[in-house]
Amino acid sequence: VISAMTNPLQQPISSSYQHGSPAIKLYDDEILLDMDVEKAQGFLVLLRGGEEEAQRLAFLALTDGNIVDACLGAPPMKREGARYYLARETKNALAAASDSSESIPKLATETYQRALQLIVDHDAKINRVVICCRCFVRGRLRRKTKMALKHNFAMLQEAVLASST
Repeated sequence: VISAMTNPLQQPISSSYQHGSPAIKLYDDEILLDMDVEKAQGFLVLLRGGEEEAQRLAFLALTDGNIVDACLGAPPMKREGARYYLARETKNALAAASDSSESIPKLATETYQRALQLIVDHDAKINRVVICCRCFVRGRLRRKTKMALKHNFAMLQEAVLASST
């Protein structure tokens, strides 16, 4: 498996193909885990929506804003490179899926909201550990958070795939 840092467009085959269709990459766990916690908190503010109009704006923050870009490691304010095109493809897939199903915008918003909250919580857990013990705990916490992220995005991934078939 080629790492996402080497080739962001390639994923392990087991997670790239489900039901015979190529999966869309919704996030990069390494990028998310290394995201600045203040940035994650700012994105959480954008994604919080209670009323219908606020939910629409939150979904627009995903499809037209820079949240997906940040979750995939696309450079801000730079419209070139593999990660930029990957983020654009993801945004287009989310928008197209929302045309097929009215539940996609809410599901996508909630999924990215939970993912960003996982990052904020991960950072808080790391910061609670005594400095001399962090290196021992960090790896285990990263693995747990990666598994939680994978589980978090599974339903959205399935819904986006289903809408494209």
